Amino acid sequence: MFGFFKRLLAQKNAIADDIASVLDAQDQKWRAMEAAELLALDDTELVSAVISRIFGAFGTCEDESERLALLNGQQRVIYVAYTYESEVNNGGLCQYLSNDSRVSSPMLCEALETIGDTVHRAHFDAFVRDNAIDLGRLDSFGRDAFKRYEKLGKRYPFDAFDDAFYGMPSLEAPMASYIRANIKSF
Repeated sequence: MFGFFKRLLAQKNAIADDIASVLDAQDQKWRAMEAAELLALDDTELVSAVISRIFGAFGTCEDESERLALLNGQQRVIYVAYTYESEVNNGGLCQYLSNDSRVSSPMLCEALETIGDTVHRAHFDAFVRDNAIDLGRLDSFGRDAFKRYEKLGKRYPFDAFDDAFYGMPSLEAPMASYIRANIKSF
């Protein structure tokens, strides 16, 4: 029986290696593209390509404040919007405000406005305003917020925010439009 599990684990590792290899090749392709090639991509692939290029600029930097400082203004707008949407889709607004991404939260409304998405901007702005959240001081969130998630969930109506968010259109189209209009910055 042990041999079976050993073979199964080896197959799983081989599949993971194959997937990583394909993703690395795709990243290299996207990072080498010229502006005209990027513009020829559909919205989904364009946003993915630009995010790949942005993450490639970070190198080994893992500090969120330093990452934001490495980006030009247009890259920062896309990174902030993308990070917000990704975090909320992955684990809700509490996750976004609890993870390192919270550093970008003071920039979020402006980023959403810049890409032309007033629906998400109004939703986030209303939540912050209605719950008296100071985005410059997210002390009650932070790394150990997961341990306090239930308490935070009672204090803030995250479920209602998340449910409404999941019913909204994706940020992909406005991000893609903004990227296309500012392609030389990416």
